[in-house]
Amino acid sequence: MARQVLKAARGLVGVVGLAAAALVVAPTPAQAEIQAVYAAPDGHGQACTSRQPCSIVQAKNAAARRTAYGRDVTVLLAGGTYQLTAPLTFGPGDSGVDGKRVTWTAAPGAHPVLSGGTTITGWRQDTGDLWSAPVPADLNTRQLYADGTRIPRSSGSSPVALTQTAGGFTAADGTLATWRNPSDIEFVFDGGHGAWTQPLCDVATISGTAITMKQPCWSNMDLPSTPTAPDGDNPSGGFPALDKSATPTRIENAYELLSPGTWYLDRTHHTVYYDPRPGENPATMHFVAPVLEQLITTSSTADNPLHDITFSGITFAYTTWLTPSGDNGFPEMQANMYVEGVNGANSQGLCQYVSPAGSCPFAAWSRPPAAVDLVGTRNVRITGDTFTHLGAAGLGTYHGARSDVLSGNEIDDVSGNGIEFGTTDDPQPTAFATDLAAGRRAIHHGSWWQVDLGSVQPLWQTRITATDLGDFWVFVSTTPIDGSQPPQRIAARPGVWSSHQNGAAVVPTDTQGRYVTIVGAGTPAKVAVTSGAEISVDNTISDNYIHDTGVEYTGAAGIWGGYARRTTVSHNEIGNLPYSGISYGWAGWHTNATTPDTNPNIQADNVIADNVIYDVMGVRHDGAPIYTNGPQGQSLAHGLTVRGNVTFANKQSSFAVYNDEGGAYITIDGNAQYVDGGSFNGGCSTIGHIVVKNSYRVGALNNYFCDNVGTDFVDGGGNTLIPYNPGPGVIPNTALATAGLEPPFRHLSTAPAVLAVSPITDHQVLVSGRGFAPNAAVTINGVKATSTVHIGPNHLTAVLPDSVYDGYVQVGASPIGDAAYTYDPSRNIAQGKAATQSSTAFGAPPANAVDGNTNGSYFAGSLSHTDYDQYAWWQVDLGASQSIAGINLWNRTDCCADRATDYWVFVSDTPFDHSLPPAQQAARPGVWSSHQPGAMGRPTRLPVGASGRYVMVQLAGTNYLALAEVQVFRTP
Repeated sequence: MARQVLKAARGLVGVVGLAAAALVVAPTPAQAEIQAVYAAPDGHGQACTSRQPCSIVQAKNAAARRTAYGRDVTVLLAGGTYQLTAPLTFGPGDSGVDGKRVTWTAAPGAHPVLSGGTTITGWRQDTGDLWSAPVPADLNTRQLYADGTRIPRSSGSSPVALTQTAGGFTAADGTLATWRNPSDIEFVFDGGHGAWTQPLCDVATISGTAITMKQPCWSNMDLPSTPTAPDGDNPSGGFPALDKSATPTRIENAYELLSPGTWYLDRTHHTVYYDPRPGENPATMHFVAPVLEQLITTSSTADNPLHDITFSGITFAYTTWLTPSGDNGFPEMQANMYVEGVNGANSQGLCQYVSPAGSCPFAAWSRPPAAVDLVGTRNVRITGDTFTHLGAAGLGTYHGARSDVLSGNEIDDVSGNGIEFGTTDDPQPTAFATDLAAGRRAIHHGSWWQVDLGSVQPLWQTRITATDLGDFWVFVSTTPIDGSQPPQRIAARPGVWSSHQNGAAVVPTDTQGRYVTIVGAGTPAKVAVTSGAEISVDNTISDNYIHDTGVEYTGAAGIWGGYARRTTVSHNEIGNLPYSGISYGWAGWHTNATTPDTNPNIQADNVIADNVIYDVMGVRHDGAPIYTNGPQGQSLAHGLTVRGNVTFANKQSSFAVYNDEGGAYITIDGNAQYVDGGSFNGGCSTIGHIVVKNSYRVGALNNYFCDNVGTDFVDGGGNTLIPYNPGPGVIPNTALATAGLEPPFRHLSTAPAVLAVSPITDHQVLVSGRGFAPNAAVTINGVKATSTVHIGPNHLTAVLPDSVYDGYVQVGASPIGDAAYTYDPSRNIAQGKAATQSSTAFGAPPANAVDGNTNGSYFAGSLSHTDYDQYAWWQVDLGASQSIAGINLWNRTDCCADRATDYWVFVSDTPFDHSLPPAQQAARPGVWSSHQPGAMGRPTRLPVGASGRYVMVQLAGTNYLALAEVQVFRTP
């Protein structure tokens, strides 16, 4: 969808003068004209009318002026590409006035694109198949796009062996020293700070065989191991340092590593190179290089916010992010948050866990920028927009976002996190908040004191310094209070917040009001009222379609949330991601059942509800469709609610709902998990106070482990264990239909894809995926289904023809792949039969491969597993010779799938001689065999057409053999 919009926009650029008149609504009477501002990509002047549209910068100025009329103001953007030379920065003066709104939106029928990119032209054929084009001397970027498609940078393995040193590496020879522009070469370390991370650093210099890495990036890859914190972890909370023997997983951004379909920027010679794929002609392609890091920013603050403004119907495209290429690099810690600065690994966010003490609060690591990044906002709406081709995060709000709505957006092709809300550095607002009482008018009446803050504001705490601080009261109200009245009478007044204290110097006043009154505290020397405006609260993130994010920084989440309260994340569709779908909460790594109060925060009353999450955890490990970190409140009533979410077809997930370190006060209610190898819920060093109820699951319940884990994990009842790949009706259709995009937003996901099909039961299947239209044709092996029931855009049921017993299901023109395969399990003659294997390791017996469960996770008890054997084998005895139509082999999903590579499958009427190598086994008379040199799939389908009693799977070399399931289908 986004690419079609961008292509349409490019076609408008050359005729935008006509487009403005054609696409912008006709002028209305003079009064309405005052309320409307018109902009076009080639607009000029200051009229900003429908006949004389202005530039987007002038439109911003005009909109700010017209808010003075006390009416709603609409900025109508004509179609085309607005090529920005700097981000548009919005401040309090750009807000709506007196409850009116300023709306930035596409003109009717228009597709405006705010672009941070520049077009690359002048392509010519260079050496061999390479093409090159000149670029401006100051151009620097990490991304390049051709015809709206991201092109990967040149990359590959090191051509020489590398040995790590204190400052970098020593190479086995001087090959790398001959490469162009050594200081632009990048080393990537997959899993460098844990399996969930992908840190990277650039090279500084190469001299002979000595490779020196950029600083402070390289030093910050070495996380400190001492002093040990009270919970036994290292200062950073147990994050591992880059292993001393680690070498780069791959090298990027080197001319010498160019291969078809990749590019390289030679900044020294101001030239970009592209190695085209077969059939491509760069001279006829449209290339865009992002140069801006952000498109929209704010100058507002939590106490002086941007408010009552809407951005709708706009495409935000083409940004880069240059920090990873610089001296700081990208020492990722989690979810793209990273350490930076000199000595950052030993100080940034480590607080009391280092000596001398470092910066606070704990885990205050740096946050990547978003293309649209909003600080200090109130009642801002980002709705119906497209975020695509972006070099860091897509959309972000933090530091005082209140009552904002991020809804109905499509976010795809983003290098990092899709949406970021909240931050890592404000678990409590005291670190950033101002004293609202300073300089304000105060009233002193002997035993009571009152300050007028000037307007109703959010408050966090009141700090009192007094000569006689004993029994006293604190009141907050929107109107003045007569402090001479009895405190109990004041407290009983409607709308008055009160707190009765005895000697406390700091009183939490987590409320809002204009007047703060202290009664009975003696003669106050000073009263400081801390603003609560810093807290992100009452925000809504709903009905967004987030997919294909984390394409460059694979530790990214679809939605990442730091510190916030009363935030609702609901009805989003999230899929095709390298790491977690939703990551919520922060800094729980030193917080556990032994030290539950180590890092207090403001989390409370947050909701994650009715989201559909699929096909996540495709690259990284130790994450989940829904991941939480740290305490989520002070009680279950005011904690985190995870409700009504549906997760399916996820890869390498540890849990469907992962409550990691410090997790507490979480209610998990009415969720569904299937086609997922992880436990249903669990976590590491979790505090507890977690209730699970009314959920459908295929994985274990309450699988909490690691040291210092709590005990208060409650099965609240109504939880149902279901088959790994359930058929129609096992999960109620109402639960499947409720989750995901609501009807007004289902147009966002239209490209159909089948991600899971249940086994055939009574000729029926449940089909799960995305983009299912109500009237879409459903076929299996090209034959139309007898009937279908459309549950929603992610689910349908189909009745298949009686003649079909296996095959590939398509919905509309959906691609055909392993996930679309289904079969009739009643034809499987191997299930429950006697199985043996060369050895048994890790408590995984051979019978697990014929238990009818294709779940590929060891932790789900689904795998058979041998030891590290030469010609490791697994075998099933069918009990009698039978005519076999085909065999399906199901590989594991949790890890190590490549171990089942280069293997043989045999069928025989007589027992096998297990001492024989596979090639000799295949040569025996009466043995049917198939050699599979590639990796085993999910499933690998082998047509047989032979008879036999024994079926064996055998590796061609030495390795572990782990099988999720072996199915042997009789001939009909």
